[in-house]
Amino acid sequence: ETMLELNRRGINTSLMVCGCIPPPEFRHPKLTIIPFLNKNIPEERVRFNTLLLSADFLFLPTRKEAYGIVFCEACAFGLPSITTDTGGVTQIVRDNLNGFALPESAGASDYATTIAEVWLDQEAYRRLVRSARNDYDTRLNWDTWGTKATEVIKAVMR
Repeated sequence: ETMLELNRRGINTSLMVCGCIPPPEFRHPKLTIIPFLNKNIPEERVRFNTLLLSADFLFLPTRKEAYGIVFCEACAFGLPSITTDTGGVTQIVRDNLNGFALPESAGASDYATTIAEVWLDQEAYRRLVRSARNDYDTRLNWDTWGTKATEVIKAVMR
């Protein structure tokens, strides 16, 4: 519905769904479905990386999410996330830093408005891309996690 709304607003939008198969009633010429990619298979990892490199946003209007490693992966590619403020999502996605987390009550029009506002201001979009990548470099990568986890373990062991 968000893709359709963006197209109605004159923003040429396509949607790639990766990791699941939507119900049959959700088909459209601008919708591509990739049921599953196993990142442990080198060719599929390359395809996953290519998807992230070719996208303009990670759009994941999740309803339940404990954390969401995919948001960290998106930041590694400088890809802003558009998602929902639920569960642990906002531990990763921070408004105007690496994307936007809308309230659970948000609908397609709300998501379309958020995407359109950022997309139509290309300087704001570029800032968000750079900021997302910087957030990955400084906060959302495994090396940083390892350093912080080591500090916590050392503090507990004292």
